[in-house]
Amino acid sequence: MPNLWIHRPYEIDFRVQFESVKDAYDFGKKLLVASGGKPEIGRLDEPLFERSGSLTVGYTETLQISVEQTKFKPSDGWHYWNDNGCIPASQEEVERTLIGKEPILD
Repeated sequence: MPNLWIHRPYEIDFRVQFESVKDAYDFGKKLLVASGGKPEIGRLDEPLFERSGSLTVGYTETLQISVEQTKFKPSDGWHYWNDNGCIPASQEEVERTLIGKEPILD
């Protein structure tokens, strides 16, 4: 089960667990598009994820989103990447926090 890692400067990062790399990527892409900025979005490359255990979804001025293996932990620890830490969250919690409204529906 891969995790979507949502990095935010000066805020707590989120980790959201998904059933598949595609589901995680699609959710991350939705967040980037809904953020209102000009997102740079990478392509879904499941073979790359299988080889490396990591896949960059994309970024904006205020978000960096990647899909990581479930067991992934930064070598220098979560606080190295973000002084505020990184917490597990549900898709709904992330949508309410980042978009400020109810979950995005397809």
